[in-house]
Amino acid sequence: MSSRPSFKPSPLATAGLAAVFAATLAACGGGNGEAPPQTTALAVETTAPVVTITTNVSGETATGPITFTFSFNRDVGTSFTADDVTVTNGTKGAFTRLSGTSATLVVTPTANSTGTVQVAMAANSVSAATGTGNAAVTASKAFNTVPPVVRTALVTFQEAPAPVLTGFGGAEDATVVTDPTDGANKVARIVKSAAAEVWAGTTVSVCPNQGIARLPFSATLTRMSARVWSPVAGIPVRLKVENSANPAQSAETEATVTVASGWQTLTFDFATPAAGTAALNAALTYDKASIFFNFGTGGAATGARTYFLDDLSFVGSSFTAACPSTGGGGGAASSVTITMDEATPPTFAGFGGAEDASIANDPAGGTNKVARVVKSAAAELWAGTTVSTLAGNQIAPIGFTATNRTITVRVWSPVANVPVRLKVENAADASKSVETEATVTAANTWQTLSFNFANPAAGTAALDPAATYNRASIFFNFGTPGSATGARTYFFENLTYPAVAASGGGSSASTTAINFEGTAPTFTGFGGAEDASVVTDPTNAANKVARIVKSAAAELWAGTTISTGAGDTINRIAFATGSTTITARVWSPVAGIPVRMKVENAANAGVSVETEATVTTAAGWQTLSFNFANQATGTAALNLAATYNRLSVFFNFGTPGATTGARTYFIDDIVYPTGSATGGATGSAGTLVFSSGYRAGGTTAQGGNWGYFSGDFSNFRETFTGGGFADSTPPVADDAQFFFIAVTTSAPTAPAGTASGGFMGMFVTHPGLALTGQTTLAVNVGIDENFFRQTSNKTVDVFVVGSTNYSNGSGGDCKVTLKGTITPTTNNMITYTLPLAGMTLVQPCNGGGFTSGISTVAQALAQPIGAVNTQFTFPNVNTTINSGTAAAPVYATGLTRGKTEFR
Repeated sequence: MSSRPSFKPSPLATAGLAAVFAATLAACGGGNGEAPPQTTALAVETTAPVVTITTNVSGETATGPITFTFSFNRDVGTSFTADDVTVTNGTKGAFTRLSGTSATLVVTPTANSTGTVQVAMAANSVSAATGTGNAAVTASKAFNTVPPVVRTALVTFQEAPAPVLTGFGGAEDATVVTDPTDGANKVARIVKSAAAEVWAGTTVSVCPNQGIARLPFSATLTRMSARVWSPVAGIPVRLKVENSANPAQSAETEATVTVASGWQTLTFDFATPAAGTAALNAALTYDKASIFFNFGTGGAATGARTYFLDDLSFVGSSFTAACPSTGGGGGAASSVTITMDEATPPTFAGFGGAEDASIANDPAGGTNKVARVVKSAAAELWAGTTVSTLAGNQIAPIGFTATNRTITVRVWSPVANVPVRLKVENAADASKSVETEATVTAANTWQTLSFNFANPAAGTAALDPAATYNRASIFFNFGTPGSATGARTYFFENLTYPAVAASGGGSSASTTAINFEGTAPTFTGFGGAEDASVVTDPTNAANKVARIVKSAAAELWAGTTISTGAGDTINRIAFATGSTTITARVWSPVAGIPVRMKVENAANAGVSVETEATVTTAAGWQTLSFNFANQATGTAALNLAATYNRLSVFFNFGTPGATTGARTYFIDDIVYPTGSATGGATGSAGTLVFSSGYRAGGTTAQGGNWGYFSGDFSNFRETFTGGGFADSTPPVADDAQFFFIAVTTSAPTAPAGTASGGFMGMFVTHPGLALTGQTTLAVNVGIDENFFRQTSNKTVDVFVVGSTNYSNGSGGDCKVTLKGTITPTTNNMITYTLPLAGMTLVQPCNGGGFTSGISTVAQALAQPIGAVNTQFTFPNVNTTINSGTAAAPVYATGLTRGKTEFR
């Protein structure tokens, strides 16, 4: 309490006041100058000050510092200080006197604790001007400063498509069902049968190869959790994590159920491995998880028991759970699931007595749709059903790899112990196929079967990872005819197979993610955001992110271009109707700031679009969505036909660093659509059409140009050109259009046999086509029939030319060029394929004043492609001219060009 003298008017003071009053009245000219009689002392206000204490916390419980406001009903001057307040269960902080009637005190509750903070003022701690003191007063606020448990959900069982449950050892009866205690929730139901092994368990997966997201274990991050429901308490639950590509790398630990017939959350600490199992090694990859209820006790000892599982999570770290990458193209691995609930249902083609196949209701009840297959009493032993989602009884290509050769299917059979065969094949070449089997172990219930094509069925071909498999057929009770069993009805759904990775050969994934975990992207900062690099996530030591510093001298437009390819490029963004959004996780030290994102054409900066999203979380990660259908004011609208293959991000766009000072931001997991959505990309998934639809005016359907070129010949005796064009009569369909040139020439100016000499060819351009994982160039060409009769010297050179033009500053221009060769096998027009990785970098534009920075084929292919040229180069050009005699042959050099694709 502050010290100040008390004050009471004395009789002497009262008389003095009367004298002053009388003198004042006389000075004003009133009265007779005498004071009125004083029979009592002068009355003075003596009411004590009243203190009201409030807080800034609107909820019942505070989770951080609390600001207490002390309000007085009368002025207490400077008598109130922080010393007048006693605090329990907290620490005093900043004290601010707002006025003589108001002040605040910040109190920080005890850390990592729960309880009640109390502030108290003793009686007479403060006083009014008259000296009267306050009555004792207290105020309190409940608090909870125990840090919330940070968890990243790995599998919630709400996913669509549903997670895959692969049981083993007697726990095969595993499926996603409605929570027995909450009709709005989905959980996993696992039945450990009466015949189950002591090690019976279930693998839970949402990624290819029975995987989940890679788990970011570290020295301090060692825990996972799961909600479980068990009919009995006191049983151990074991959790095992392993490397999906190397099962020898694993770790196991256990937790104990303490609640019977009710949900509880178990925590599994891998810092304490189960006896006899390997210790956790944070340097290894763990991306697969299996759970074992009542581990160590067989079903024979307990009878069949049903358990439930939910919310498998990683504890202690917040990150975006994504399937591990399986390719080098920066895209996340993915799988394809045919659920039977698709808006456009799959089609079925039955054969051999299984023709009765259709979409039906789930036999287990509910609104779920499944495939129903009836194998008739007259069915052949090989009766089966082809399921397809594309024309021609096809599915999207299957992305088998060296380590991922499994397809899973959820099946329902009226009897157990029947074999189910699955066959995949090439829809265009049935000789390319592979078959394998799995066995139903439960009757009249759903279970998930795993078909490992690394183990082909006896007498069938081995898996060829290089082949294209895009047709799938299923055979229930394969090997047994209907006459032996009578008609039977089977059901299946959730046929899940690995998609072709974005960097693989076939199709591309639907999105690409720049996650900063692999080869570091390139950062090109500008306007004061040049300090950008890959660093460790400030909240998760196992994660890598991009750090961007916007300096105190930064322009309001300071930003950073993030690129994964040469020339500040990324894979082409496949914007399409209904797919115009890019997402990114961001971390900002302050909330309420705009983040602008800009995408543009790397070859033409005039083609761009910008949009913004707002940070709402300070000093924490959040995912922002950038919808380019809503362009920023004053910027160009999105053009779905344009090529966008450069991306830049601008934190706190519109505010210079001088206003805010230097600030550090972080960004991670930039996810954008890729694939064959737009820009002339037609045909099967993953195919990008470079040129087709030739017009007589020298243009293509894709907005490019076509024509001819030649050089170093002394004479062209005869030249023939033409083709089948869209504007021919009758018109020719785009895919069937072509153009040709046939030339008879004299010798080239360069001596025969030298490396230089005459050349002639055909060019086709495209306004910048960015590859999105394609690995093969397919060119449809034919040559003159007589020229083909030559026994040699008829190789066709193929050049892939980048669209970016590099200057040496002295008037010279250069475009990066790759070269491959075709040796014609017929004079007819056929499609020849060239592996892009096998091409030669013949013009890197990296030297002699040119600075493309490109030195490898892969770097060249990361740039947009601007031209694909086919040409004959001397001596692969006929120069035999008819001398005028009947015996002298004339072999015109002729070349025909059709559709060109990247696959």
